[in-house]
Amino acid sequence: MNVAYPIQSALPGLTTLARQAYLSYKGQFLWLNWPAYVSNVFLRPGLIVAMYSLTGQFARGPAAAEAYVIGLTAYAVPGILMGGILQSFYYERSWGTIAFFFASRGGRLDSFLTRGVLHIPNAALAVIAGIVFAAVFLHASYAGANWPAVVACYALMAFASTACALCLANLSIVLRDWQSLYSLALTSFLVFSGVIIPRGDLPLGLGAIGDALPVTHALDALREAYAGASLSAVSDDLALEALVGIAYVVIGYGLFRAVEAYARRSGAYDSV
Repeated sequence: MNVAYPIQSALPGLTTLARQAYLSYKGQFLWLNWPAYVSNVFLRPGLIVAMYSLTGQFARGPAAAEAYVIGLTAYAVPGILMGGILQSFYYERSWGTIAFFFASRGGRLDSFLTRGVLHIPNAALAVIAGIVFAAVFLHASYAGANWPAVVACYALMAFASTACALCLANLSIVLRDWQSLYSLALTSFLVFSGVIIPRGDLPLGLGAIGDALPVTHALDALREAYAGASLSAVSDDLALEALVGIAYVVIGYGLFRAVEAYARRSGAYDSV
């Protein structure tokens, strides 16, 4: 049996996927310049960690500051992913290239998913920036962390946040706006996912909203992982995070095809 043949036959498809991911990232991610990239990926996560952690330390004590550091490194994940992916979909319409995309014969699921791939490394860099900033300037200690479990938590957050961003990005095409969606999404993560305010402390049962958001379940696992919990001990929360991400993929792809079907019928969405 020639094992190399299936691999060789798969290479053209993988090359096409890689090209789609690269072109959508390079062509429609306007933070891909040094001032914007450095400020959004490195400086912004560190400064947000510092601002909230110092506020928590003076207002509630060292324990609150430590909780804020963990929560805000998690918040950095959707922070960069939402902005990058939402704007990429929006510029597809505003620059008039979406008509060419809808007229192409490429696989739609591939095209939908690859638009988020190259934004994921940015999320990893943002997390690292927040962790390092907290260690260097706020003297945060990670001595008891179980790092394999910590990395798994951030990875699941990145998957679920990417899926959510791809889902919401369809609305940026329809609404001709990505910044309002970006602000709404980040506010929701900050308020309802337990990043700053424990979900049980929210009034009127609003903490339940966090169950449908990325980050929430993995953040619960992340706090335990930083305290030394093993990967198996946090597996239930990580499974819930994965299910949230899968749900957003299914809903987002359905919306993606619905937007395309409407565009084909009406000729809309070719430009702002």
